[in-house]
Amino acid sequence: MGHHQPALMALDRAIALGPSSADMRALHALVLNFFGRPVEGLEDIELAVRLNPIHPDWYVPILGRSFYLLGRHDEAVAILQRLARSRTELLPMPSALLMVANLVPVDRLNEARELMGALRGLRPDFTAVQAPRYAPYKNRQDYLRFLDLLHQAGLPK
Repeated sequence: MGHHQPALMALDRAIALGPSSADMRALHALVLNFFGRPVEGLEDIELAVRLNPIHPDWYVPILGRSFYLLGRHDEAVAILQRLARSRTELLPMPSALLMVANLVPVDRLNEARELMGALRGLRPDFTAVQAPRYAPYKNRQDYLRFLDLLHQAGLPK
């Protein structure tokens, strides 16, 4: 954590040089989300999807995180589930944790706990100590909220 401002500045410059770069827009959205600016993050990831309608899968969790931060949990769950159904294996850890954090607020705690159990089955040593690696929020409150949702789903402290 702590590299938010340099990352944002580098991406601002990249977008100034190539405003039609869908991937730069998507990365910009990712950083904006972790910077605590999900409205702008959502605008950028939606623009990235318009610029590249056949976008790579890694755009989806960025959109999901924008929805999560804006409290649009049902929408986040829906797009993350579509991504999960398109795969033969479990979602990558950051996407799966994001799914867990979106399932809890929409009263799907059993599904959240089941997914957390699957993640812990793959990584039995995974605890809250490793969580910042997957959720490098600049705003501590955003991180603590995310961590609280993971704890409700069974992530050990």
